[in-house]
Amino acid sequence: MASVQSLPRDKSLKDPELKERLQYLRQTDNYTNLWYLFRTYLYLFLVIGGTVWFYEFQAASGLSWWWNVPVTLLAIVLVGAGQHQL
Repeated sequence: MASVQSLPRDKSLKDPELKERLQYLRQTDNYTNLWYLFRTYLYLFLVIGGTVWFYEFQAASGLSWWWNVPVTLLAIVLVGAGQHQL
């Protein structure tokens, strides 16, 4: 005897199962958020701290003042890259 198989339902954005799954994914998770904030602030601290350290190193070692220009430009780019995550 042949059995009749039902056709698979077409999934749509109005599907209750999909909406239930989306509601689960929308729940906030503050612990994960804190990790990303900590990581971003640590990155910014390292970039700015490294730049200030280089300024002090440059002054103490007698390097030309012009060495600060590329280091500062690099720090500006790196801070801009990290700041967009906040």
